[in-house]
Amino acid sequence: MSTQPEKPDVLDYQSPAALPRPSLVIAVLFALPGLAFWCFFFSWLFLDLNRWLRFSGHFLAIVFSLWPLVVATSIWSFFHYGNRWHQPKPWYVILCLALNGLGLLFTMWVIFSR
Repeated sequence: MSTQPEKPDVLDYQSPAALPRPSLVIAVLFALPGLAFWCFFFSWLFLDLNRWLRFSGHFLAIVFSLWPLVVATSIWSFFHYGNRWHQPKPWYVILCLALNGLGLLFTMWVIFSR
């Protein structure tokens, strides 16, 4: 009788399923509102934006009424990309999360600094 060696009870290694790369367009759309507000904020600090604001009185009201949209897209980007923290991300996703994260920290500083 021929006996075959028994296989040990070990699970075979399977590579994880390759997840699709995040879309560049979606990452840019998530980052655009935050980038616009950072540009507005730094131009207000370093340029003479107050002179231009005198001519358009409603501009500041429009900007601050759009701030909740920026906060909402920032939070949504963290929910969208946050389910895969352990996986490497493309540079545009890292840039999107960095812009939105810093924007949320700035927003919390403005709200809670009083």
